[in-house]
Amino acid sequence: IAEAILAMSIVLQLTPYAVGKIFQTQFANRLEPYRSELRVSDFSTEGLFWYTYGHAPVYETLLGLVEALCIALLFFRRTRPIGAILSLAVMSNVAAMNIFFDIPAKVNSISLAVAALFLVILFVPTYRQWAAAMARSAEDFPFGAKARTAGMIAKSLCIAVPIILSLTLLTTMILPLSKKPGSLYGKWVVDSVDGP
Repeated sequence: IAEAILAMSIVLQLTPYAVGKIFQTQFANRLEPYRSELRVSDFSTEGLFWYTYGHAPVYETLLGLVEALCIALLFFRRTRPIGAILSLAVMSNVAAMNIFFDIPAKVNSISLAVAALFLVILFVPTYRQWAAAMARSAEDFPFGAKARTAGMIAKSLCIAVPIILSLTLLTTMILPLSKKPGSLYGKWVVDSVDGP
């Protein structure tokens, strides 16, 4: 029951974002022509991010389609384990962008990433079964040691991928990248311009 609740909560929260991206309404600032008159320095970090994504409609649609794929995979019980891994990857990326570009939807994207992480954790026994099945089927091939090696690799991947994705999520959220600003960082006021 926990897996169904987590999966459906991700589906319900992610659907408006996927639809907005597919129909190109989430980053709709390209419809505001006055923004093209602004200098880059006039934008906030969030505004610059939004404006940049708004000028890439194909990429926006592609992001929406990937989110829609997550939704479709999570919706059906048999495909939820794959949907959980894909959702963790997608939502970790979205959460990291929202954190580092200072986009206000941080709490929502982090909650979706954490829900996907818990869903992946719930499916660890399923991933282990898949790894064991792949290892068994690899041993059936008449290639001897090569088949066993392939089975071991498959088993390792099925266990390692969720762990790597989880660690990636944790590092992007817990260990912020703290860079010291350069000596020219900040706002400058030009009093006069010397020259010809």
